[in-house]
Amino acid sequence: MKNIWEKLGNAGQFVLAFFVVLVTSYFLVLKIKLPEVFFFDTETPELKLIDALGIITGYLAQVLTLSLAFLGWLKKDSIRNWFRKNTFENTGEEFNFNTDKAEVVVSAVSSGNTDQIQWMINFLKPKAVALLYTEQSKVKFDELTKKEKEFEGTVFYENNKLIDAFNTKEIKETAKDLLEELVSKFPKDKIIVDLTSGTVPISVGLFQAAEEMQISTTYVIGKGTKEENGKTVTGRLISSDKNSGNPIFINEY
Repeated sequence: MKNIWEKLGNAGQFVLAFFVVLVTSYFLVLKIKLPEVFFFDTETPELKLIDALGIITGYLAQVLTLSLAFLGWLKKDSIRNWFRKNTFENTGEEFNFNTDKAEVVVSAVSSGNTDQIQWMINFLKPKAVALLYTEQSKVKFDELTKKEKEFEGTVFYENNKLIDAFNTKEIKETAKDLLEELVSKFPKDKIIVDLTSGTVPISVGLFQAAEEMQISTTYVIGKGTKEENGKTVTGRLISSDKNSGNPIFINEY
């Protein structure tokens, strides 16, 4: 039945809804009341006709309104999603280094390196950094947090979160809990969630949590060059080189 409804399309669904309301209202309203209204004494046949047309027009307008309301109820999920959709008009806009928007940076710790997080600390200079880490990246997490004294003016949030690197639902829920904690302590418009580091499920979960909380998300494009395993590699973030990274918004609130 659901497949048949979907195959009708928007126009077909509206016609069906209109027909259902029309037939129902005819038996409940029109058949009972219109004969009484139509056949009353009027001064001229013309007035009687005008009055009858007015009644029919009003009736059809009511049927149309009820049909739209009925169809809206049937398609309430689609309508709600349409109003909630985000157009991401500012995706790709550069993040201004001089802004005070990044008082708090939320990021995942990679099991490979922590260059991205250190780069953001060095050049965005947040007051606090909140981290999500996995069992695989715990060694890097411990190494990074032990360096706190090296990052002048920046502290690591005391309640960082352990996550499963591949469970997007759990990541989203954990990230949202962390963001709710942060919002209770910092202005929401001064928090950014960076999606540069971590697995794809981590980035997706972080993004979903940030969107639900209406918190800005960023990504840092690596532009640096360095030697890795005897080879020159480009597109890398170098924590000590400001020009090696280009932070952009994924979505800004």
